[in-house]
Amino acid sequence: MIKLEYFENVRDHTPRPLTIDILRQLVRSPWTRTCVEKFRSTGDDQWKRKLPGITWQATYPGGVRANVGAQCTGLFMLDVDHISQCHPLPGIRESLNPPLQMYRETIAPRIDELNIVCAHGTASGDGIHVIACAREGLTTIHENQQWLAAQLGTPFDAACNDLARVGLISIPEDFYYLDKETLFDVNVNDNPNPNLNEA
Repeated sequence: MIKLEYFENVRDHTPRPLTIDILRQLVRSPWTRTCVEKFRSTGDDQWKRKLPGITWQATYPGGVRANVGAQCTGLFMLDVDHISQCHPLPGIRESLNPPLQMYRETIAPRIDELNIVCAHGTASGDGIHVIACAREGLTTIHENQQWLAAQLGTPFDAACNDLARVGLISIPEDFYYLDKETLFDVNVNDNPNPNLNEA
């Protein structure tokens, strides 16, 4: 099990322990759905900034989300934006749901090989967050991101490489894979389905 923390929104700096039950509540929340739908329909960043988020790569023993004093979790997040415009594979770029298509074609077949623990679409509807275990011998988040992006054949947002970076969540149908056993010590009988719609 990996200790994870979440934040009510990007302006919130007070870490709270994240459990599978809390993640399910956050993802299923009517407020989360409202923010995602408003952001997708208007493009107004204020709605995205209201979403809860997780700092997959660090926890904050001092009680404040900041790079100073952060404790690494051993995870990192690869943030891939604008898949419909930037992905090198036309079959992914031009599909009806580029993040899901990218997951199916390039991520799902290599989940175990690449030590991926979570993959979910972003609030924009055109991006994906891939969370993976850091590689032995790679010492920074950026090095790990570069390695994983090269493995997946995709560009990525290189600005998302600090310990205090929040990965904003989205709605249940945007969660494609969640390794609950590794992240939350939940016995799921080898079922990779996130099941975030279940009570």
